[in-house]
Amino acid sequence: MHIQYWDWLSRVIQGEFGHSLRYKKSDSEVLKERFPRSPQLMIVGISGAVGIGILLGILSDRHSENWVDHITRFVAIALVRNSSSLSSLDAAAPREFE
Repeated sequence: MHIQYWDWLSRVIQGEFGHSLRYKKSDSEVLKERFPRSPQLMIVGISGAVGIGILLGILSDRHSENWVDHITRFVAIALVRNSSSLSSLDAAAPREFE
């Protein structure tokens, strides 16, 4: 088992990740095609999170210890708490239109 792992690790270090059964080509080719989209998605995701966070913070400050403050605090905590769960749901979603 450790020999198989060492063989796999040495190929990964050289940039050979194997063959994608889904796309019928090497995984390194798939990564080269899809990696440029990652920074774009990261910027959009961070911008949205910061925008929502600022909006909730302003609402919470304007209506301190009011029902609006309690709701915005609940929403903010729920979003932070469930962000990893939402990401995993997206990763597990079927991709029909690729």
